[in-house]
Amino acid sequence: MSGFAGPHPLSGCPRRIAPWLALGLLACGSPPSSEPAPGAVPLGPPPGDEFRPEDPRWKRVFVASSEDGLHWEPLPGPLVTTASSPQLVRQGGELRVYYVQHGRSIAWVPLAGGDAHAVDIQGLDGGMQVDPCLVSLPDDRLRLYLVHHPVSADPGLVGSNRVLSALSAGDGEWKLEPGVRLEGAWVDPDVVPLPDGGVRMFLTRSTREVASARSPDGLDFTVEEGMRFVGGGVTSTIPGDDGWWMYFHEAGSLGRSHSPDGVSFQAAQRLEIPAPDDGAWMLESPSVLRDGERWLMAYVAAPTSEGQVR
Repeated sequence: MSGFAGPHPLSGCPRRIAPWLALGLLACGSPPSSEPAPGAVPLGPPPGDEFRPEDPRWKRVFVASSEDGLHWEPLPGPLVTTASSPQLVRQGGELRVYYVQHGRSIAWVPLAGGDAHAVDIQGLDGGMQVDPCLVSLPDDRLRLYLVHHPVSADPGLVGSNRVLSALSAGDGEWKLEPGVRLEGAWVDPDVVPLPDGGVRMFLTRSTREVASARSPDGLDFTVEEGMRFVGGGVTSTIPGDDGWWMYFHEAGSLGRSHSPDGVSFQAAQRLEIPAPDDGAWMLESPSVLRDGERWLMAYVAAPTSEGQVR
């Protein structure tokens, strides 16, 4: 893939956070201005490559903030390029974004500034490692769920997908856990703890269907009957005062749905968020968390030949 020409807000590195974002997030806890970063280059596809909007290398991860979880103001971006499937997490008092780099492997970057770090999983050699989902365990260890393909380029939704998991003590070392969490036509595991113990994993079965599976220990999962949601996919589900909020992408934009029990979800609300104004984009793969009185969201802008769907 050809590189960008000219100055770049990410200091010329496709996996480095922008310094203006670090300053903005550290300043009194207030989100940065929405003005474009000085010297920013167009965010269109890399010159010299054949246009393929489904290619994850052409995607960009952005960050936005909100006061109510529905109306969003993008921070100047992008946060990271040639990236997809972000997950925004709080780890050890630090906000981080885990993501898929170049459509092949997992990395993370601190939201408050610094270099990106590759996730090297001991015991997992070859293939493609995508769709990260990080959860904290009661003993302070970390479990990383991911989708593994036995190929080197993203084939999308196929029947041979395996949902695997790896453990870390928080020191950056990851070790693959034995066995397979789930296998089949699943992508983008979204794992949440349940009030009565155990976890539920939401899974995207197609771009418009969300299924689920339950586990008492986070390892052995049983697929639940029916669909949790129809009309969107690639979810980020978080608890609220009165139930669960599921964020997802649908029809080229982002939406959310509420559920009192995590099983039956209501009709979708479309998020109010502008797309980048320098081309035709689709928004996808939202990852949301609460940060004090505000909401933060990492999400993807993907180029399209047909324009933003509204």
